[in-house]
Amino acid sequence: MSRRGWILLLLGVGVGLAVLVGVLGTRGSEPNAEQSTASLCSSLSTFEASANALANLDPSTTTTAEFQADVKTVQTNWAAVESAAQDVKSSQMDALDAAWANFAAVVQGIPGNATVKDAAGTISQAADTLVSSAQSTAQSVDCSAG
Repeated sequence: MSRRGWILLLLGVGVGLAVLVGVLGTRGSEPNAEQSTASLCSSLSTFEASANALANLDPSTTTTAEFQADVKTVQTNWAAVESAAQDVKSSQMDALDAAWANFAAVVQGIPGNATVKDAAGTISQAADTLVSSAQSTAQSVDCSAG
């Protein structure tokens, strides 16, 4: 066999081994249904708490930076809920997805020069809806069992 033939053969074997290692490395990494539900429940609880804190903040004592940080926390916690929900086959996310879409639109509509009082007043109802939708979603996946 020529030198080029050996190189191609070794390259093919290397690629095959890399694929095999990749496939074997991912075996067993799928979370089971119980772990997935627990993860979603935990994410929903954290998300609900952050949305509740935002809905109930005191605009007279909250700075703009604190308000923006609270909004960012809700957004970050939403990403965790979305990620965890993908692994739970029976999750009922429609109402929560709709509440999130409304919340995101409300946040997007707040003018950059709005006071904390104005922004909090605008966002409060949407955040309350997030809280109740998170609670309903937690009930639908039976988070009380954990």
